[in-house]
Parts: sequence; structure tokens; C-alpha cells
Amino acid sequence: MSHLHLEIPFIENQSVVKVLSVASLFLGGLYVLLCIGILFVKKKNESEIAIKERNFYPYIIIGLIILVLIFWAGKSGFVINKNTQNEFIRAAEDGNIVKIRSLIKKGVDVDTIGYPYSNFDPATALIEASEDGRIEIVRELIKDGANINIERGSDGWTALLCASRYGHTEIVDELIKAGADVNTKHRGYSAIITAAIGNNSEVVKQFIKAGADVNSPDWFGKTAIDYARQNNNSEMVEELIAAGAR
Repeated sequence: MSHLHLEIPFIENQSVVKVLSVASLFLGGLYVLLCIGILFVKKKNESEIAIKERNFYPYIIIGLIILVLIFWAGKSGFVINKNTQNEFIRAAEDGNIVKIRSLIKKGVDVDTIGYPYSNFDPATALIEASEDGRIEIVRELIKDGANINIERGSDGWTALLCASRYGHTEIVDELIKAGADVNTKHRGYSAIITAAIGNNSEVVKQFIKAGADVNSPDWFGKTAIDYARQNNNSEMVEELIAAGAR
């Protein structure tokens, strides 16, 4: 038995969704008030009996049905399709460039926020791709205008912080070239400190070359060189000292 597949259109831009929601509520309320007004206002040239004989209730009922349908549409995906957002984020995690391109072509905002497979921290596709080392996805998203410095959900990490933590040198390079802030911080941790904590010498070198502040401290007063020493990484220590680390 065949089933009819209906592809539901959606709007990803949250500002547009809010405007449409407010507008629909306003117009709906205005419609109801207008109908009530018609029921009770008497025209000079009409008798009360003539007005009473007019049946306006079907119009009120139709208006209320339309309002209910608008509300249902917004919740079920006509206005915003949450499943598509999550699909976009998870395609980035999987490195599925075909699906990423297909969804972008259909109109998905490259900066849409959805839930990865962990279903824990809402994030953008760029952040997830950067964390998982999906260089092809990162290049595609940057090409399509993704926000490089947007932060993730509850932990506030950017794409650059994620890439530096896990030593994805190619992605770090792409993000820096695209204008990522090399001195970005979250809870005191700069990108170069994050790279040092992860013991990623090549990434630390990239940040030094890009002009990152090697003496920027975290909340505990530690800098990148402190974490390099903690990891017994003499090569990293030497690189940082040569760059002016104290």
C-alpha cells in the first residue's frame, strides 16, 4: 500500500517566526472582536429584528478554526521544522556533505541551532563539524556564510575552541582564515589554553603564528605554558617561550 508523502515547508529564521506568531494572534483577536462588534452594533437603517436574524456565528466559528489551524501548523512543523534542524546538525556530525548541501539548497539556515546525537547541548552544524574533525563540512559551511564565532548552548564553546581542544589543525587553519577570533575565551579558557590542555603542539603553533595572546590567563591564573609544563611537553614550552610566554 502506497502512502502519500507531504514535504512540509518551514521557516528557520526565529525572528520571522516570532513576527508571524504575534501577527497571527493580533489579526485573530481583531477578527473575533470585529465579529462580536457586528453582533451587537445596530445600524440606523436596520431594525433589531433584522440584525438578530442575521447569522454571524458560522463566520466566528470559521475564524476560530483558522486560528487553531495556524497554531497547530506552527507546532507541527509548517512554520518551523525542528526535526529538519536536528537532521542538519547530525549530518554535520556524520560528515554527510551530500545531505548538508541538500538541506542548504532547501533553505535551511546554516546557523540553525539543533540537537546533536547526544541530545544534550544545542549547537550549530559548524560547531559540531569542528569538534568532530569534519573538514569538508566546515569548508562548506564557511563558504555558505556560517557565523564563525557563534557559541554553543550551555557550555558557550565556539567552533575554534572545539577544534583546538581536539587538535584538528586543518579546521583551526580554516577557521582562522575565515576570521575566527584567536583570543576568544569561555570561562577564562582561551583557544591557545584549550590547545595546550589538549596537548596539541601543532595547534599551539598555529595560534602563535596567528598572533594569539600567549600570556592570557584562565580563571585560575594559569596560562598556556603552565598547561604545557603540566603535560611535560617540552617542545610546546619552548615554542611558547620563544613567542614571549612568561
